Amino acid sequence: MQRIRGNARRYPDGFGEAHPLTGLMYCADCGGKMYVHRTYNGKRVPQYTCGQYGKYPIGSLCPTQHRIKAEAVLTLIADMLRAIAEYSKNDRAEFIRTVQETQAAQQTADISKKRKRLAAAQKRAGELERLICKIYEDNVLGKLPDARYEALDAQYAKEQDALNAEITELEKAVTGYEQSRKSAEKFIALIDKYENFDTLTNTMLNEFVEKILVHERARKGSQDTTQEVEIYFNFVGRYMNSSYYDLRGKIVQAERRIATLTEREEMWAQYNKYKPIRKQLAKVKPEKRELFEQRHSRELILYDAAARYLKELKDSGEEITPKAWQREIDLLTAQKQVDTIDMKAMREELKAVERLRKAADPLARQGQDKPRDRGPER
Repeated sequence: MQRIRGNARRYPDGFGEAHPLTGLMYCADCGGKMYVHRTYNGKRVPQYTCGQYGKYPIGSLCPTQHRIKAEAVLTLIADMLRAIAEYSKNDRAEFIRTVQETQAAQQTADISKKRKRLAAAQKRAGELERLICKIYEDNVLGKLPDARYEALDAQYAKEQDALNAEITELEKAVTGYEQSRKSAEKFIALIDKYENFDTLTNTMLNEFVEKILVHERARKGSQDTTQEVEIYFNFVGRYMNSSYYDLRGKIVQAERRIATLTEREEMWAQYNKYKPIRKQLAKVKPEKRELFEQRHSRELILYDAAARYLKELKDSGEEITPKAWQREIDLLTAQKQVDTIDMKAMREELKAVERLRKAADPLARQGQDKPRDRGPER
């Protein structure tokens, strides 16, 4: 809550409290905060624009305003939360696995580098400790002059302090990643607190949303165009676009349907396999019937189970159509393979975007830090 309040600018000018999204909105291109404008063409229509764009000289820190209506962002958040709630309630275990896959796509490559760097930094810190002990012993024994010892000691101590600070930061990052593996359950618990998401309160937004990145419109200045908005939720990070989760939902539904049809096929095969045994029992003489049942008890039990399953299926209105079942399984399996390939492509695209962003962020910060030519005074 303190983080959100620290990012919010409030105006004592009669407009009332800060807008619920203030402190959460950021420009996707320059990383600057976005601020709300309450009026547009004489109407009270809250809209957010990039704060860096308006700094003098106009457009030097960020090329465009990235203007977006606050209501559009609130609607998007509510729609996503409703979709997430429905998905998680229908199949909680699958939702957790999907979120972890998304987190892995965003974090694994970066964390892998940090783990390697952490191991190297810890190794070097150990080497420095041994070196400091050695030069101290050499100085005490007269093998190393005092001036040389003081220079080396200061050099090693400086490097050691820098390494210790880096190790602390790396350990925090790695530990945070390990803890985030369990964060999907925390997010679901938060989802379960609310019955619906028709009205988003300040409390709900602060509980759910970490930050929102707004891109410029596909066609700048056009009302009839698309505009990408990235929503990062607390505990689970960036939630991928709805197309990804639509595909995931289709795959899960296909897997369930395939499992149902496969079970029907297995029961049909089981019924036909042991049907001759059941026919033989009907022809056995009464005095030998008990002995026959004992010898073929397993086959008869399996036949009865299959016959009962198929009868219940038929009574429920389903037709017994093994060939149609197999055709549907083949179609669902083929579509599932296509959807799985599309999902993997989306995950690879997400990884590529994250790599580009990590590479671009330092360059953007360098550009902002450069002194600007303010031009001649007026």
